[in-house]
Amino acid sequence: MTSQSKPPRTSWHDFPDVFIHAGESAVRQHRAYQSAKSGHGLSAIALVNETMSDLQNQRLAELLRGHTPTLVSAHAYEREGVNAIPEAFAIEISKAIGWPHDTGVAQVNVVGHTGADGFSRLARQAEFSGVIEPGCEYVLVDDFVGMGGTLANLKGYIESRGGKALAAVCSTGKPPQDQGCGLSKQFGGLRAQSEERDARGTGTSPRPVQAKAIVIEPCALSSAVPACADSV
Repeated sequence: MTSQSKPPRTSWHDFPDVFIHAGESAVRQHRAYQSAKSGHGLSAIALVNETMSDLQNQRLAELLRGHTPTLVSAHAYEREGVNAIPEAFAIEISKAIGWPHDTGVAQVNVVGHTGADGFSRLARQAEFSGVIEPGCEYVLVDDFVGMGGTLANLKGYIESRGGKALAAVCSTGKPPQDQGCGLSKQFGGLRAQSEERDARGTGTSPRPVQAKAIVIEPCALSSAVPACADSV
């Protein structure tokens, strides 16, 4: 990927911490995980319903009180098929909070980030397609956050087309190295270090930069959920 073709990214400013709903083991060892990751919709719904946190939904709704953002998921092609988890997650959050969700924005390339190292993720960056409504507010939804590259590219895609990303939420992700301190929000740090490395002509690998995250234990989805809001 050349510097001219890199997906757009925008400044994070005071972007809030990523809301993470469950620990990695709770999600990745779930009986429905592999099937959901391969595109089975019912498996994805089962996985989301059993690992989604009511408390995190409440925190997200409280953070964005007075706003009605659209939930947009980073559903993507994986080696095994279309990852159904992000879209199922966005749909269930939509039911729980009452915000609209948009299924028209999708990742259009296969990046194979699951289990990949930092530079492999950098070399194969997520690219998106779909209609963004200028002036509309969005919340980013994905199944996993590691270094934050996919979220950074989705945010950049939205904001380069006139939308505004307010927050991000993931099913699971990498926890902070030091509990209570949080991880750096420098989602673009790995790219910057790579470009600096390329300019020097060296092959030294930088230390990967991880996304800031909040991790709590998963809890069952409440059976009483409000209807999805109308699209804005």
